[in-house]
Amino acid sequence: MSVTVIYDLPMKTRDGVTLYSSVYLPDRFGKYPLIVLRSPYDPDTPCFSDYCASFCKQGLGVLCQSVRGTGPSEGEFDPCRQECYDGEDFLEWVKNLDFCDGNIVTNGESYPGHTQWQLARHGKEILKGITPHNAPLNLFPLALRRGGAFCGSMGYSWALNMRKRHLHDNNPVDWAKVHKHLPMNTKDEAAGLEPWKIWRDWMAHPCDSDFWRGPFDAKSEIGNVTAAAFITGGWFDVFLKDTLDAFSSIRKNGASRAAREFSRCVMEPLDHDMRTHDVDYGEGHLAGIIQTRAKFMENMLRDPENDPLPDQPVMRYFVMGSNEWRETDEWPLKETVYTPFYLHGNGMIDCAEPLADEEDDVFVYDPEDPVPTLGGNHLGFVPAGQRIQTEIEARPDVLVYTSEPMKEDLDVIGNVRATLYAATDGKDTDFTVKLCDVTEDGVSRNICDGIIRARFRNGLDHEELLQPGKVYAYDIDCWATAWTFKAGHRIRIQVSSSNFPAFDRNTNTGLHLTESSEVRKAEQTICHKPGAASCIILPVIPKK
Repeated sequence: MSVTVIYDLPMKTRDGVTLYSSVYLPDRFGKYPLIVLRSPYDPDTPCFSDYCASFCKQGLGVLCQSVRGTGPSEGEFDPCRQECYDGEDFLEWVKNLDFCDGNIVTNGESYPGHTQWQLARHGKEILKGITPHNAPLNLFPLALRRGGAFCGSMGYSWALNMRKRHLHDNNPVDWAKVHKHLPMNTKDEAAGLEPWKIWRDWMAHPCDSDFWRGPFDAKSEIGNVTAAAFITGGWFDVFLKDTLDAFSSIRKNGASRAAREFSRCVMEPLDHDMRTHDVDYGEGHLAGIIQTRAKFMENMLRDPENDPLPDQPVMRYFVMGSNEWRETDEWPLKETVYTPFYLHGNGMIDCAEPLADEEDDVFVYDPEDPVPTLGGNHLGFVPAGQRIQTEIEARPDVLVYTSEPMKEDLDVIGNVRATLYAATDGKDTDFTVKLCDVTEDGVSRNICDGIIRARFRNGLDHEELLQPGKVYAYDIDCWATAWTFKAGHRIRIQVSSSNFPAFDRNTNTGLHLTESSEVRKAEQTICHKPGAASCIILPVIPKK
């Protein structure tokens, strides 16, 4: 079968910028349902062309558009913010193309997943289905200011790399030097770039504000979405939180029956780049999402009034530790019992509240020698996924709390939070929490983690500096997991004040977050007292 390819098909945006697309059609003469990919990355590779041709053989067209400021498309790349209005313009443009039959679905992961949500927020009838994989809804609280700390793996490594790509700048970058560079607002120059207005604007707006809302935030308009969604992700993906929140929200609040009833979710034990690293989750740890996604797209295009995946559960998720697949109709699981495990001054963790005479724990955090990132929900610029924690737990600036061996399997499935009662001798600092599993032979691996920047302890929309020496309660979101602590294994919690370069270092000075380069050491105190009982709250699933 021959395939018709149209290169550099132009589209004018409302502000006069031209975006270009490549189109793959079964035949130039005829109208077809279309699979759409809007991406900042090069789609015109031989393997991708073969992928498009495979859909053409099924009577479907594929349209791949380079977003503003990437590939052949004009304009400057303004990450995420540009996609709201450009996406709306795209929907108006595509329905009038002479080869479009008025039905499209979208495809893509990561940034091309975000462009799908930006299309879907407009609630246009032409969009029948979306298939976001490892995709953000709103970059700010997720990957630019997680807990108030700036995310290095997403915030500057990716953003500055994209800027260099746009400028065709192939000069090598010493990223280790860029990571450590202060002040934050000149990291663009540290990467060998001219001052970049978009980067400087990001740095000038450290709080959640109108700057980050509106066009930037697709999450606020989930209630407008009429397209059904096949949502997929990994437990160690940098966008995990939005993957799960999007699924829950669209099933409850979608603007159509298709969005509420046809949407599905699949969660695999992978990082953003679909890797497991050195952990063996068994032969069946992959769900075959590529094949299921193709089936979802084809069925939504051909018969949008009926369930495209009637043989699939609403949500299918992999439970690590026990290494098994499970199913549910909702997230979070309705049977969840949120159970506090308290940290004790003797290095233990259990469900008993601390006694009045327990000693507090003290450590020193030095921004010049931060705890290195080892595992977690990050992009490929830093070590992601599950990693052995031996070197981290040997550091004097990492507190370690460990349970007794589990007497029976313990399922922890859902969102993990921690409450730390802590003090510091400075006006600002960070606190980190990491949940780990310790095997019977003593090997500790990370499961999930979180961070809080003290000045944002009461919300990302404003800053409140600390009174040195005063004890405050810090609520730390450690995101979600699906994990079985097997009988004989132990629960372990790490507490510290840095996770670098996944998150920028707190300088402990209380000075401007992005304009200051002054640093100081901080003495940190973690409390274990009645009324100030530090704990981690695990989503325990009772045995049936």
